[in-house]
Amino acid sequence: MSNPILKKSYTAGSVPINARTFVKFGAASGEVVPSAAGADASIGVTDQFCDPLLGDRLDVCVEGIADVQSGAGAINRGDFVMSDANGNAVTWVTPGRVCGTAFESAAAGDVIPVDLHFGH
Repeated sequence: MSNPILKKSYTAGSVPINARTFVKFGAASGEVVPSAAGADASIGVTDQFCDPLLGDRLDVCVEGIADVQSGAGAINRGDFVMSDANGNAVTWVTPGRVCGTAFESAAAGDVIPVDLHFGH
């Protein structure tokens, strides 16, 4: 279960941006785009209601515990996670950037709570 401490509103810089996925800053100030690789500097997670059109506003959890869609492969509770090519959580490997810590184990397609801490 999510427990967001801080949410920030951004503009959708590209679409689609899916619910419960990692996002990063876009080219323009105040916009976000989907994270597309483990090396991306993700800044937050979209909420469960995210389905914007280009230029729409969307809420992004930037601090706290957020529900995140898991990607391919198993994630074990306590693992560091990063973004995959679809903005989903996968187990962290170098040289990827850590996005947080999984609070539950997951298989592909599960939604799990992740304690967010970016850029480690």
